[in-house]
Amino acid sequence: MPKAKYEPLLVHMLSLVFVAAFASVQAMGQASGTTPIDKESIASEVRRYYDGVRKISNLHITYKLKHQHVAGAKRFGFSELDVVNGSRGEKYRTEITYKAEGKDKQGSGHRVCTWNGRVGMSMVEDNKHIDIQPHPDTLVFGYRYYFDYLGSADGWALVSKYDKLAPPDKTFWVPLALAEHAVSYQLLANKEKVDGFECHVLERPGHDKLWVDPQRGFMLRRRELYFPNSNQLRERIVARAEQLTEGAWLPRTITRELFGGRDEPKDTHNVVTNRFVLEVKNISTNPLPDSYFLLEVRDGVTVHDKFRAMQYLKLSPKDDPITASLEKAQRILPEKRGHLYLLLGIMACLVANLILARYVHRAWSQC
Repeated sequence: MPKAKYEPLLVHMLSLVFVAAFASVQAMGQASGTTPIDKESIASEVRRYYDGVRKISNLHITYKLKHQHVAGAKRFGFSELDVVNGSRGEKYRTEITYKAEGKDKQGSGHRVCTWNGRVGMSMVEDNKHIDIQPHPDTLVFGYRYYFDYLGSADGWALVSKYDKLAPPDKTFWVPLALAEHAVSYQLLANKEKVDGFECHVLERPGHDKLWVDPQRGFMLRRRELYFPNSNQLRERIVARAEQLTEGAWLPRTITRELFGGRDEPKDTHNVVTNRFVLEVKNISTNPLPDSYFLLEVRDGVTVHDKFRAMQYLKLSPKDDPITASLEKAQRILPEKRGHLYLLLGIMACLVANLILARYVHRAWSQC
């Protein structure tokens, strides 16, 4: 048989062998749970992690936030906070109970604020004053550290929409940072361990460095933020003791360290000045009702209504003259009901007699 006759058959057989070998390699890769290791795929998995977190419709987290001043100027006036962060879609609630530091700030206090997407309400320490305004409370909403870690722009970024003193830093929230500076991030060749967990490392030189754990859904294990275009550390975040919640790994401990700023003495540069340790007490995904995102205005509370630029006191029924008068009338009415019925009966008889007299007079006239 001529040689040319066998060539198409030989080529066809070789192509089948190549396809089969390629398919087997792909199958082995899928069976072992491996994924292509390149910058784009790692960044995509990290964004997928944060998308999964965002899909948790109801998230209620209770945690203790401890603060330690290590060096440099004191920038925070508390040593310990009990924080409750609640979220459902675009509705949020933050509640803090704190212990103050300093000679003029001894003792503790309590603040609550809510935001239902349209109305912001906040209550100060004495529970006798409530602010109603068209934006969130610009102080309490800063204490959404857990949601900030989760890559949510619903914490301080939400406040920055209404507070000119808090310009938005979009590079702080990981999903936005990866989206806006995707080209600048580099995937380091070697993995690095964080608390014994091997992590991929994404770095934006002079700005940001991320350690993500592929064994925990690419959750963020560690992050270092730098002052722009420098090697001077601004902030470090380390997450530990994760918990699987609604298909997403959420940390139960977060350590956040702040370093000396550019306006501070040089001996504080790249030195930890303040340390925050967040310890989660409870994570719940039970449904949160609409009433959770509004504050109850109780009797005796002064309301500062910034929608209508007015202030008023919510009175109890006994102190409200109009309500008191209505209640008195309601109490008197049953006692006088018999006399009222008698009066109505007499009036009905008079009307009937007048009608009858008019009819008799008309009939008499026709006779």
